[in-house]
Formats: sequence, C-alpha cells, structure tokens
Amino acid sequence: MKKIIFSLMAFLTILATYSTLTLQTRALSDYQLTTNPLCDTWPSWSPDGIKITYQAHADPWWYRNIWVMNNDGSNKTQLTSGGVVDCYPAFSPDGTKIAFSRWGFRGDRFDLMIMNADGSDLQRVTFSGIPGMIEGTFEEPQWSKDGTKLIFVYREGTTGNILSQWVGTINVDGSDLQVIGRGESPRFCYGATRILFHTDGFLDGQERIALMNADGTNVQILTSGPNDVYPDMSSLTHRIIFGRNQDLYTMNEDGSDLKAMTSDGLNNYYPRWAPDEKWIAYSSKKAGNDDIWKMERTRVVDFFLHGGASLDNNSPTAVTAKYKDSPSIKFGGGNPWKEIGTWTAAASLTEGKLEALSGLDVWLGLKNSDDQGTNFDLRAEVYKDGVLVALGETYLIKGVTRNPDKALKISVFFGSFSPVDFDGTDDMLSLKILTRIGTDGNGNFGGGHSSAVGLRLYFDAVIRPAMLAVIIA
Repeated sequence: MKKIIFSLMAFLTILATYSTLTLQTRALSDYQLTTNPLCDTWPSWSPDGIKITYQAHADPWWYRNIWVMNNDGSNKTQLTSGGVVDCYPAFSPDGTKIAFSRWGFRGDRFDLMIMNADGSDLQRVTFSGIPGMIEGTFEEPQWSKDGTKLIFVYREGTTGNILSQWVGTINVDGSDLQVIGRGESPRFCYGATRILFHTDGFLDGQERIALMNADGTNVQILTSGPNDVYPDMSSLTHRIIFGRNQDLYTMNEDGSDLKAMTSDGLNNYYPRWAPDEKWIAYSSKKAGNDDIWKMERTRVVDFFLHGGASLDNNSPTAVTAKYKDSPSIKFGGGNPWKEIGTWTAAASLTEGKLEALSGLDVWLGLKNSDDQGTNFDLRAEVYKDGVLVALGETYLIKGVTRNPDKALKISVFFGSFSPVDFDGTDDMLSLKILTRIGTDGNGNFGGGHSSAVGLRLYFDAVIRPAMLAVIIA
C-alpha cells in the first residue's frame, strides 16, 4: 500500500526561498574511460573504488545493457543482455550486488531489478505500478547505506509520456513500498535520514537541487535552477556535485561555495563521487559521443624547497645541496623552538582547497662536529597568509652527523586540520621549519648533549630533494 508524505503547497512555497550562489571556476584533469561509438552513461562506483558499472547503448541505439570495468577503463565486461533496455546501475554498499531498471515487463515501462555484481542471480523487485497512482515506471534506483532498501524515481505514465515524477522507497525484497514526494534522481544521504534529489520539472518548469528528510518533510532548496539535475553527495565531506546546463558544479551541503568543475558545455552529466572523493566519474561528449570519463577532484602537489626561500613544484636539478642552519639551541630556559627557515609558494600554485598534508621530507646534519651525539626535535608549520593552518613534530632524532654525505633523511607528519581555501591570486602558503633539543615528546630531556651550535637542513639538490607534499581540491 502506498504512503504519500509531502505537501505540494509546502514544496511550492519553499521553491521561492533558494539563495544566490557565488561562482568560481576550477579546472582539473580528465581521463576518458570508454569509447562506445553509440553512448555510455550513468556511472556508479563500487564501494572500494576499484570498479565502475555503467549503462552502454547497443544497436539499435535504444537498446542498453549493464557493463562493469576497472576504474582505469580496463577489463570491460558486459553483465546483462536479456532485456531490451537495462539501465541506471548502482553498486550495493557492500559491492556484491547491482540494482538497475529493466524495460519491457509492463509495456513501455521500467521495473527495478537486482543482480550479483558478476551479473548472476537476477531478481525482479517490482511487478506492477503503485496502487492508487497512474501506472508508471520505476527508474534510477540507489541503495540505502545498510543495503536493505532502494530509493527510486516513479514516473507516472510511460517512458514516452511522463506525467509526474515521485521519489519512492522499497525494501529489496519488494515489500514496504512508499512514495515520499515529488522529485527526481534521489539518493539517501547522512545514513538514511535525508534524501538528496532534484525537483520535478513538471511542477513549474524548474529543476533545482534539494534536500528533504526521509519522510518528505523539511525540504531545503539549495540551487536556483532552472536546469540543476542529477546530484550526488560525498559521504566524507558532504560536498554535492550536480549537472547544470551540460556542465558540472560542486557546492557545500547548504548550497554555498558553488564551483564549476567543467565549462565546455559538452553534455557533462550523471556525476558520481568516488568513495575516497579523489575522483568524479561522469558522462560527457568531450570526444564526440557520450562516454564515461573520470575527473581528478584532488591533486597531490610536491612542493620542493629551493634557494631564495621559495617553494614550487619543480624538482631540484643541482648536484650540490644548499643548506640552512638554525641558531644555537639549548635545553635550558624552556628549550624553545628556533627557526631554521621559512619557504613560500607562489599563490598561483595553491589555488583550490588545501585538504591534507602528506608529510615533509628533509635531510639533516650538524653545523659543528662538536655536537655529535646531540638529539633533536623537528617541527614543521604550514601557514596561510601568516595564519597557522597545521603543524607536525618529530621527536628525539638521533644519529645526526657533520658529514654532508651522511645527511639523515627525516619525515614530519601533520595532524588533521580544517580544509582551507586558497584563491590562487593573493593567498600565500608558507612552510616554517624549526628545531630544539631532543625530547620524549612530552617536553622531557631525551639524553645526549643539552645544547648545540645549530642544526643544518639540506635541500634543493637531486640527492637532497627536501619536499612538502600537499593535497589540494
């Protein structure tokens, strides 16, 4: 028995409340994964990020089958062939099954299906339309986080004559069918407490990205439309990606911080976050036909320390390393940190959102051979425009010598921090490196000499490529 939850009047009222968004453009690397002369669309990642399932058009053009491939486009395997049209595939949360829609059981309409991830054990979930509604078609299934339910769009009418579109849910065994409210392209988010979708364009000719509670209440319109479609939300940062006028955009979960991810207008649609959020799979006509592509959402930049106190992504070419010495240090007087040096990157190299720091690699030696046997702590601080963003410390470094040929490689790892935006024009990223007498990490003396003339840091050479690795989105 159907259960309709959602006030149409309330929905239309909320449509007027969307906020104005700010647009910024970002360009990332793209990789083409399929080359179907007809059409490949609707990618879905496996939960481990290793595979992508998708729908592939066949001959004649309206025939479609479900395929799967590795995330680099290799090992393409056809999973279905029995239906005239099989489409909208989605991996289950455990990666063992794929839900999809099959056309033809009830005339010009789709029903929900589930199969194993290898194409075996095909099960039909829906067998008729929703009681009390116009006979319709079940499309675009997505899974609940626990794998017990499917969320879908129910389109009243036939595929050639759609009258209205509704978000619904059903258990994977076909029980507990519910209709939640008007909308398209739904998916569970925040576990299963909220639903991300785009509004039904049949209501007022406008398609907008929206959120609502799992029972259809508390609808929140996030975009202005009129052609905002096919949203997906990252489970890590809750960042939303969607299609608008044949390009892809991302925004925060409240609709703020809108950014264009593509700008070519080449039918870029159906975007899907990779589980680790480093990639976005989508379909595009960049190469002429609709094919599956993936976009690099984050990039790892290796910032090398160079002379002139600069950081950039150019690997050192010099044979002989440069060096900087710290001031003298001693444990007495509170064992204060002393700066070895600060390096700064050009603003254009850091455009985007600094999300993580993979670590700092440096080479250490002594300024004076008399300090042999001294232990050291090393500290690295990363700043935006002079404001501390993150820091890391390595304690009780032993075995440092005066011999440059025996410089000791040390890594410093950073703690977690809130992502920070860099505008690519004015915002400056800088790295400060400091040292003190070695401790146990709790401030207690770690043994060895209690003072030193200075610690030497080597950098900017082929054999001493001191480097800070950052992850930018």
